[in-house]
Amino acid sequence: MTTHKKFFASRQAGAAAFAAGLILAVTGSVFASSIGTNLSIDGTGTVTGLSTLTGGYLSSASSTVVGSFTATGGLSASSSLAVLGPSMLSASSTVNGTFVVVSGNLTTLGGGFLSQASSTVVGSFTATGALSASSTLAVLGASMLSGSSTVDSTFVITAGNLGTFKGGFLSQASSTVDGNFSVGNAGRLTVGTTTPGSTLSVAGSIMVATSSATATTTVSISSGDPAGTNRVGGCINLRATDGTMLRIYATSSPTAAQAYTNGSVGQGRGFEKLVVEAGSCQ
Repeated sequence: MTTHKKFFASRQAGAAAFAAGLILAVTGSVFASSIGTNLSIDGTGTVTGLSTLTGGYLSSASSTVVGSFTATGGLSASSSLAVLGPSMLSASSTVNGTFVVVSGNLTTLGGGFLSQASSTVVGSFTATGALSASSTLAVLGASMLSGSSTVDSTFVITAGNLGTFKGGFLSQASSTVDGNFSVGNAGRLTVGTTTPGSTLSVAGSIMVATSSATATTTVSISSGDPAGTNRVGGCINLRATDGTMLRIYATSSPTAAQAYTNGSVGQGRGFEKLVVEAGSCQ
């Protein structure tokens, strides 16, 4: 009987010592603790200091980081990544889903970005450097090119939109204008010369022709308002081989048709209402 009492007393003392050691271990964990196996917490776990997870962590539910979240390696998101405030990506980052920057926030990519698929910019797109396109560049709205721009492929301005080149443009190859080609009242149209002498200056020959077999080629020279009171006819200046300036014009009261001699070629005849005389057009 005495032996059994000693045995139970010994077990009670051992249990008390184990409980005391456990309490000391838990209270001591406030300063430092080591857990060699899995730790399971059914409720909320609070850590007031810094936690180092050498094996990483897996969150099976929504998680919130109240303070700063720093990733020294890659940041990967399998779905949408929403950034509600300023963000700085100093290392390589991969986003497999949608990357969203809330309206009103600015994202700066110091190393630039490379888009391997179709990309859309809903707002303004500003390039402080050169804008280069390896294929067709389509501008659906108004555009202003304030610096040097190079287009290796087709440059398209959608029908109905106006392209304004304040610095002009230089075409080094054949160019075609399908619509009207207009030169302002204060401008001059020149071909083959950089020193225009009049509104239209052409250095070289001019050919006016048509490939139609049912119509004649027409050159109209007219001034004034034929339907009003300011009725002024057209006039052509023509310089002869001896340097004399001749004017050719039509009139409503000409002299009668006159014969003329063209050297050894023979005689010809002038037409009524057409005058050829020395002098320049007035």
